[in-house]
Amino acid sequence: MFAKNFARPHYTVLHKFLIIKVHYAGVIKAYISLILVTILLFAGGLFLLSSGGQSDEAIMAKVKFYQKTDPGKPVLELVGPNKQDLGSLSVKSEKSAVFNIRNSGQKTLQIYAGTSSCNCTFGQVTKANGKSPLFGMHDKRKFLVELGPGETGNVVVTYKPYLMPSLGLNKRIVSIKTNDPDNPEVEFDIEAIVTE
Repeated sequence: MFAKNFARPHYTVLHKFLIIKVHYAGVIKAYISLILVTILLFAGGLFLLSSGGQSDEAIMAKVKFYQKTDPGKPVLELVGPNKQDLGSLSVKSEKSAVFNIRNSGQKTLQIYAGTSSCNCTFGQVTKANGKSPLFGMHDKRKFLVELGPGETGNVVVTYKPYLMPSLGLNKRIVSIKTNDPDNPEVEFDIEAIVTE
């Protein structure tokens, strides 16, 4: 009887401790789940805002592709070279090059995707009344920038050597995808000598 009464208070305290511990563990898991769901919803909202609220599929559904033999088609024309030398720059800085383009065709030129050759290099398509989001090596989302017949725009290439430090001569590429059947993918090259 004495042993039974002696053990019982320890069992009750231990039992209450476990119940409290299990209860708080459940509450903590619920809070963590709530935080994760909030982060996912926020990230999804940012993605939709950055693509104009449209999915990749919705953007691609708007792109009109042409055949090389089509008489009326968009034509991406480079106004100037597609290669620029940025000169010398510090590894802690960044520099941009602007490439001019024009639609010399009879139909709307659509630029719908872009990528780069390195995590340190980014592109952006701009025109008088709009621009694409910044794009880079691992950003695979679609966007849509349209240039009507005769309209001009730019491809801005920004090199940030501090993101992937490499001293000396560095060559980087940004490419865009278009609905011009003769130029479905166009590259823009930059080079720079990176110093400390």
